[in-house]
Amino acid sequence: QMAHSPAAEPAKPVVAKPGRAMFVVSTRDFAALDQYIPAWEELAAAALEPNPFYEWWMLIPALRTLRADKNVQLVLVFAPNQARQNAPPILCGVFPLERKSRYKGLPVSVLSLWKHLFCFLCTPLVRADCARECFLAFFDWLAADAAGSPLVEFKVVSGEGPFHQTLTDCLYQRVSLSYVTDVYNRALF
Repeated sequence: QMAHSPAAEPAKPVVAKPGRAMFVVSTRDFAALDQYIPAWEELAAAALEPNPFYEWWMLIPALRTLRADKNVQLVLVFAPNQARQNAPPILCGVFPLERKSRYKGLPVSVLSLWKHLFCFLCTPLVRADCARECFLAFFDWLAADAAGSPLVEFKVVSGEGPFHQTLTDCLYQRVSLSYVTDVYNRALF
């Protein structure tokens, strides 16, 4: 079994789909993230959409040095390894989140994908073969989060492609309201 850091909140099983139980680990102990590196590399290779800014070699140093006074946590979504019973769980999603007390000037808390100074894309790493289940487990965790937040902001993510389609499908399935605040084209050199 994969060892969890002492500062990590206890993992609570979340059933995202019959026959496939996923669980979420939320941590602010960024010194203990090295234990997840092999699983993180596998996730990056199997991601629905790539994002080098959220791969371990970029995100771990950023979490350790660039978060300053921000209220940042890392949410990891795992699934049991069904191919090998005693194998470590499979990392299915990486969601770095920042909790803010205000959203666009309104006094309402929001969890937002974390964007540091050197980050230009916030699309979370999500395994392609279980993307829907991963999103549903993540949203179940959000709904059960003791700190709670009525809003989740997916800023600076891809507005088209498989990530956007899966996110939209999961929000529709959960009957969750969503809206787009900003749209822009990215340059390609």
